[in-house]
Amino acid sequence: MNYTEDENTFPETPNESLPERAPEEGRPGWLIFLCILTFIGSGLSCIGYFFFTAFYAYLPDIFENTREMMEQYGASAESAAAMALQPKAYYLLLTLLFAASVTGAALMLALRKIGFHLYTIAQACLLVVPVLFVHQAFSFGDLLFTFAFVTLYATFLKQMH
Repeated sequence: MNYTEDENTFPETPNESLPERAPEEGRPGWLIFLCILTFIGSGLSCIGYFFFTAFYAYLPDIFENTREMMEQYGASAESAAAMALQPKAYYLLLTLLFAASVTGAALMLALRKIGFHLYTIAQACLLVVPVLFVHQAFSFGDLLFTFAFVTLYATFLKQMH
């Protein structure tokens, strides 16, 4: 009896062989690791900014009630007040950009090159949006972090289609 796709049987004699199957190309482990880090970081940020958007009317009260806790963990009362004063569009835009970042990582995990481009554009926008909306100083730490991730993702571009 020969091996068939419908049955989970094996050849009866050693001379019969299993059908040839194309070798599956696996995802590189480092690509999976980078995507997991992106899912965690950008995913949590997306969820957080989504809630800021959804509960925008309550932000001043939330930040006022958590001021002591924020100061205890190193955030100043001024930064909490500044966050409460940002327009709702700011939080919505950040939500969408982090969602685009997660989507780009998911597409790269599926070895789709378009995911790299989506991720890179979203990350570049995430560097600029706080400067434009909040008039916050440009963060060179965020730039280095973004550059590192984009560069590491770029090493896998040849394996993507």
